[in-house]
Amino acid sequence: MVGNLGLLGEFEREAIRHRLFFTPLVEITDACNARCAFCYRRESSPVKKTEIPLDVIKRLVRELKKVGAFHVKLTGGEPLCHPDYIEIVKAVREQNLSVRTVSNGILFTKDVIAKVKKHYISTVISLNAIRNDTYASVMGIDGRFLNTAMDNVKRIKDAGLDVAVNFVLNRYNIDEAPEFIEYWENHDIPVLVARVSPSVDGQNSELLATDKQLYQYYHSVDRERIVKHTYDDPNKCLRCNAGYNMGVLAANGDVLACTILRLKIGNFYKDSLSDIWYRNEEILRYRNMVSDPQAESPCFSCDVNPDFSYPLVQG
Repeated sequence: MVGNLGLLGEFEREAIRHRLFFTPLVEITDACNARCAFCYRRESSPVKKTEIPLDVIKRLVRELKKVGAFHVKLTGGEPLCHPDYIEIVKAVREQNLSVRTVSNGILFTKDVIAKVKKHYISTVISLNAIRNDTYASVMGIDGRFLNTAMDNVKRIKDAGLDVAVNFVLNRYNIDEAPEFIEYWENHDIPVLVARVSPSVDGQNSELLATDKQLYQYYHSVDRERIVKHTYDDPNKCLRCNAGYNMGVLAANGDVLACTILRLKIGNFYKDSLSDIWYRNEEILRYRNMVSDPQAESPCFSCDVNPDFSYPLVQG
């Protein structure tokens, strides 16, 4: 099946209306063992790194629960590059919060899988290719690591954990997207498909798929198998929850309203998450900006959410 990346349940909608920090993305480390061409964290490196210490993460998890968190996404960099990754998973689960790890899958060894299995996490593994040469060009590492990552995806599923695979459409891999989808559907593993998000600085413009490529892709995959990125009824649901119930805790302590724009609204080393999320002037200014169609907001020309053309919260 192809995963649906947009629709919110009623519970999530209510969480957004009450400004609960429902889905925090925690970038536990800047370190990464890949060099994905489209990554918004292109400065990540396996050597030069910043990471959130375990004791700080334990504090943050307690604070996140108080501000309404239900589901914590562990990201990076590559989250498994953090030396305390297993303990971080344990700390989140001890607060009765669900955990999803977004990873390239290379470091999900049998031993790691066995350790996280008892904490029951879900995972999204970013593969972005089905062929080794494409993987090398898109991920920036030896193409043979694709085989390692694919084997680990299957091991995670065999261990009884929820796992999905991610495919970011771009100029260099879009031709093999139908093959990628069919392969993982045959293995009964959900596929999440998204387009490359244009960076604010324009540095990844050469990665954007051409109109011709996108046309061919959308006509080569059955309509019901294509991921929908927008909502059907703007009067009933939200187009984007950035800054409303989704935000980012970066490895350097910054709290960001938006993953793509990297809009800083505070720093968790200086203030509590409750103060940042509910009372900080920056988050209030951000929410006013993105809910006003007359404001000069970059959100209204967002390529990630192209139908963003009205206030986030209706009613």
